Amino acid sequence: MKILVSLFSIFLMLNISHSAISQPPIPLNESTGEAEYIDVIPVDGVKASELYERIDHWYNNFFVNPHSVIQERDEEGNTIHGRHNMTVYNEVDGVQVRFGQIRYNINVMARDGRYRYEINDIIVVQRPRTPIHELLDPDSPHKNRNFN
Repeated sequence: MKILVSLFSIFLMLNISHSAISQPPIPLNESTGEAEYIDVIPVDGVKASELYERIDHWYNNFFVNPHSVIQERDEEGNTIHGRHNMTVYNEVDGVQVRFGQIRYNINVMARDGRYRYEINDIIVVQRPRTPIHELLDPDSPHKNRNFN
């Protein structure tokens, strides 16, 4: 019996730790409270024009239809602005059910020796349209439609 209780405890701890690991926290902007991902990546010794070419290559190879994603190319400013939609599914009673779509902006800017990416304006498109940070807030009126 002690072995069974020990195994159950280990299983429970692994399950809880797996849940914590598999769902990383979404970073929120301190002033707006909205979800956003922003980072600057150093790339020593690479000119902004070369980084712009790499960014353009990434957009063209990462997205299935890059022409529908890219909203603006600024070759002089070494910047590409994009807007993307992706379908999200949720599991209900063991069946994959369409949850909605996630719509977001993805902007990448290059400077000599570094580039910056911003993923923001993240919206869950359902009925009604809901900003993702509202689904994460336990006090939100949309809490019954969250990802859990």
